[in-house]
Parts: sequence; structure tokens; C-alpha cells
Amino acid sequence: MIPGATADRTEASPRPAVRFGFVPSNSSQVGKFRPLMDALRRRGDEVVLLDVDTANGAAFAARPQIESSGYPSEALAPVSLDPDAHWVLQALKRGAIERAFDDLLVRSAVDVLVFGYDSFAVARAFVRVGKQHDLPTVLIPDGLVVPANPRYRRNPLAVVRDGVVETLLRALGAGSGRGRSGVDAVLVMNSMGREALVSGGVPPETIHVVGSPEYEALAARVRSVDEAGEAEAVRARLGLDRRPVILFAHQDLHGIERGVVRTLVEAGRRAGAIVLVKLHPRASERAADWILWAEREGIGPKDAVFVGAQCTSIEAVRVAAICVTAYSTVCLEAFVCGRPVVIVQYANVPYALPYAARYGAVLDAGNPAELVREVFAVLRDPGVRDRLEAARPRAIAGELGGLDGGSVERMLQAIDALRARPPLS
Repeated sequence: MIPGATADRTEASPRPAVRFGFVPSNSSQVGKFRPLMDALRRRGDEVVLLDVDTANGAAFAARPQIESSGYPSEALAPVSLDPDAHWVLQALKRGAIERAFDDLLVRSAVDVLVFGYDSFAVARAFVRVGKQHDLPTVLIPDGLVVPANPRYRRNPLAVVRDGVVETLLRALGAGSGRGRSGVDAVLVMNSMGREALVSGGVPPETIHVVGSPEYEALAARVRSVDEAGEAEAVRARLGLDRRPVILFAHQDLHGIERGVVRTLVEAGRRAGAIVLVKLHPRASERAADWILWAEREGIGPKDAVFVGAQCTSIEAVRVAAICVTAYSTVCLEAFVCGRPVVIVQYANVPYALPYAARYGAVLDAGNPAELVREVFAVLRDPGVRDRLEAARPRAIAGELGGLDGGSVERMLQAIDALRARPPLS
């Protein structure tokens, strides 16, 4: 440098590390948080998992996943609360929950809070305390954010009941819909999720469409794993023979679930296939109860297999020749894994997936007879399968950001932008 001259640029000072607190509210969320946590750690930030199992029911326990994650954790102190009690009783314990979470935030010394859930009494209490500490709050909704079902019909008593419940929720500060807790940012998978949140009253400026690191990782694994070998191992574990598998992703369909299984068994018998019913990981029903019901119905193990934790939903999709659901994330897993999908559209449920109308990437079944017909068509008609496969890239582009590998970076950008401005009041 010439004597007396000044440098025209200075060395940038290192960015101070930020400490992120992740709050998993069920067993699946640690895995969903993992890609973002890993990215934060790689760039020099700190990550701590906040174990809140003492305030959640046993079905939502995340501690095993927290302990096996390799990340440090801090646990919520015991709360004088029955985590399986009715939400009204939980809301009445609001003060105790908030004091326990306040203590947890002081001990963990986090700079940013990331939630997987912000609905109802306990999660809303956590968000409130985070806001009281002036911490930026981020919600990564668990699973799909699904649009309302235009065919859903509530009876008059249900309308009155839901109105009373909504009034009580607001009065007790126990919340309701996702994203309406006052969190500063909501990171959703796709534009359909954004549309659903906005229609539900979430401020549009808080919503960021980022894609899905979980499904990007699944797509990479699908490309690299020996699919035939993996399917063989899963078939052997579940006792499935060589016939094509009709996968039904079990979920609450307001009482018609068993009717759907009967219909799928009928289709399977016609098409020479076996039905695999994968129960939701947090379902109250057990596989043993379904097996007893099936025996009474004359449905034997050659017709249908019922599983809970014996396999993951991904493993179930990988052995399936066709996937059947109403509004489960299994539909997206089927897109990633290249499996045809039939959607049950005749259940009187609040949500509906519009993938047939938007992309032509699935078949809709408007009644049980159509469900048999569409399942049979997929299993027996190569032209139907080819048509669905041709539409699958459109669905992946629209619902999964094209699996472009940029979802984690978009998450980081949204969080950094949030930290650059004051939290919303």
C-alpha cells in the first residue's frame, strides 16, 4: 500500500452466532427441523432443542427423537398439568405453563424461537412467552396446510358447538387455527398452503413459501437407494406377498374409514392386490383393534394388513403400487416416489386436496363405486398410469417448488430478514 493511503475496503467482522431454540411438539418434528438445524450449525449458529414433553400428551412425546438427535437440549420443568386433559382445563393452567416456559427460555438463552405447532392452549402459551421476551418467533407448520373442502357440511348443532368453542378459545387465549398465534413468520411448503392460511386469517406478510427440505432429501434418497432391495425388506417385515399393494393412509374421515377399507378390499380382490392400511403415528386406534374388526368382517390377512409403527409412511409408499388418501402428506410422498394416487373426495371432512383439478396428477373418487373403479383402472390400465405420471412433474412444481434444492436457503433468508426488523406486536 502507498504510504499515507487508506484502504478502500475493510475486513468484514465475523457475524455473531445466533442461538436458535427449536420447540418440537410431536415425535415427527425433530426430523422435519433437522435440515434447517444442520444448516444453521454449518454457518456457525447455535441450536438447542427445547423439550416440552411434560406439557404434551404421551402420543406427542418427542424426547426419544431429541435425545438421539445429537443436539443439546433443555427440558421444560414439570407442570401441574394433565397433558391429556381437555383443552379447557389446559387453558385454565395457562399461568403455570407460561411460568415454566419462561424459566426454560431464561435457562436456554435463545435468540430466536422456532415452533412446529402454534394451535391450542399449550402451544399458544409458549408463543405468548416468546413474544414477551421480544424473541423473533417462526412457525414451520407440521404436515400439509390444506384448503377448505367446499363440499364439507356441518349439521346445525355442530355449527353452534363450533361457535361456542371458538368463543371460549379466544376468551381463554387458547387459540385455534395454525399461524394465528401472532408468530412473526410462517414458513410454508407451497403456495396452496399460503392461500389456505390467508383465507384462515393469517396476515399475508408473515407467510413465506419456501419448499420442503424434507421432501428434497427424500427425492435424493429415492434416486440413490436400491428401491427393489428396500421394498423386499419392507415386504418381508410386514408379511406382504408378491401381489400389488394398495396403500390406504389412515386418517380421521368422520366415521367412514372402515367403509373405505371395505371398498379397497373389494377392489383388491377384483384386481389381485392386497390392501395395506398404515395407521397415523398419533392415531388413537391400534392395529390390533383393526385386525379384530377385519376378522369380524370376513377380511383376512390375505386381503388386508394393518400396521402402525412397524413401518414409516415412506416405507409404505415405496412398497405400494397405488396410494389412497383424503388429505394426507402421503400424497406428496407418493409424488416424490412416483406412485399413482387416488383421493377419497366423498368423506365429509373439512379439508380437500385439489390435485386432480389443478394438475391432473391424481384421480378423484366421488363415491365408493368410483373408488373401486379408479383403483382398478390404475392397477390394470397402463394408459391411466402413464397419464398420471405425465402430470406428476406439474404437481411437484406447484406443491414442492420443483424439488429444486433451495428450500433450506429460502428458510435462512426468511429468518434473517425477520431478525433484521422488530418483531410484530
